[in-house]
Amino acid sequence: MLAVVLAGCSGTGANTTTDVTATGTSLTVFLSDPPAVRADQALQDVVEAEQLAFVEHAGALKNVSLRPRTLTKGSQVSDLARTAIENNSAIAYVGEVQSGLSRQTVGITNAEDLLELSPTDPVKPSQANFESYSSYGRTFASLPLDLGTSPAALNRADPAFARDFRRDFGHAPSADAIEGYDAVWVLLRVLSAEGGHANDRAKVAASVIATLKENAGRASVPAFTIKLK
Repeated sequence: MLAVVLAGCSGTGANTTTDVTATGTSLTVFLSDPPAVRADQALQDVVEAEQLAFVEHAGALKNVSLRPRTLTKGSQVSDLARTAIENNSAIAYVGEVQSGLSRQTVGITNAEDLLELSPTDPVKPSQANFESYSSYGRTFASLPLDLGTSPAALNRADPAFARDFRRDFGHAPSADAIEGYDAVWVLLRVLSAEGGHANDRAKVAASVIATLKENAGRASVPAFTIKLK
């Protein structure tokens, strides 16, 4: 399992002018699972790994009640992102696993100051892709971009992952699958650390981005650990 320093847990977006808060007794984390991903087993493994992380860790969190919702209905990934922002309890959108596809959704999630977290997209969206950058700043995080790691390194750090994945899904995970697991795991840890501020979208986005940058390169160290500040 990926472990990182939790950083900036009381931070806000650099350009944030208006806080957007999620409402309700339970916060919702949306997982993007469009048709193109379901048709590709290697990509689907990433989403299944995201689901596995929830099963194994969400129940043990303190200070926050979460529920995952996997989004599958929509002809375009933009349809899934719009579904997420229309839900007042949304606190994060675990987004696109295909390279470059996040550019089609970050404008939508950014418009509502909703964190978009990609496990595998290595393509950095430009400032022009963010609809409300002047208000909310960057609300996108990516394990390849911000953590600077590789699936091979992550697998070395967590040899139990393949065993648990095979147990739940009946086959060995693809090489990139563990990044889906670790993206959700980092998000869960940040939300738990935020405690009473876990419904503040700006704080959550800033904390996830800062946490990944704080731990850039750590995946190359076997059994590396998350340190809490």
